[in-house]
Amino acid sequence: MFYTRVLKPIFFKFDPEFMHDFMVFWGEIFGALPPARWIISLVWGYRGKDVSKVVDGVRYERPVLLSAGFDTDGRLSCILPSISFGGEEVGSVTARHCEGNAKPRLTRLIRNNSLVVWKGLRNEGARKISERLLHKKTPKGFVIGISVAQTNDET
Repeated sequence: MFYTRVLKPIFFKFDPEFMHDFMVFWGEIFGALPPARWIISLVWGYRGKDVSKVVDGVRYERPVLLSAGFDTDGRLSCILPSISFGGEEVGSVTARHCEGNAKPRLTRLIRNNSLVVWKGLRNEGARKISERLLHKKTPKGFVIGISVAQTNDET
């Protein structure tokens, strides 16, 4: 209710790509600060019965994962457990840095309650993203997958 009545009307006053980048920026900052993660988990953390699942030998503490396309550069893996995610799919990641399509890359369809995403594989490249993920400290049971795509440039 707080999101729907307070935050969403504010967010929708801004360009969708600006808001996406804004949320990823602050998610990465808060994810790096243990006190911030703790406070956020008090509000949005799951504290119900055990909902863990094992799928193909992989244990998920919480069965809700962030799909590929939102955290294309692997910046949110430290904050996502605090808001009840059990894992994420980073990417899509290409071998080399990719700028993606020209703006606008995100368009809201308000009447359809949807978002058109046309990023064109925008990401920082496999080496930079893998180095970032290697240094992230995520809780036990948080699963990180990586969506890999073919680099779509001429080089």
